[in-house]
Amino acid sequence: MKYLDALCLLGVSAEATVAQVHDAYRGLARRAHPDHNGGRRDAWDRLQEAYQRVLEEARRPRRCHACDGTRQRAVMRRGRLVTILCTQCKKE
Repeated sequence: MKYLDALCLLGVSAEATVAQVHDAYRGLARRAHPDHNGGRRDAWDRLQEAYQRVLEEARRPRRCHACDGTRQRAVMRRGRLVTILCTQCKKE
């Protein structure tokens, strides 16, 4: 699934934060869950794939503009992406 297709399926913009994506996913997941959707898994599977694709893009290392380094890591708290820190200069 392409990144923009995943964003469209979740109903968020490309500038959405990880928290906004998570909230959108949770709302859609309640309606698409097979236990509440007559046992149909097609919508659930597409939603899971879209959410994983967006999170994968959010966790991808980016270049640090402060030190021009490429080594960054994601900081997760309670299963949510909180921030991305540069491992060289320790800046967000």
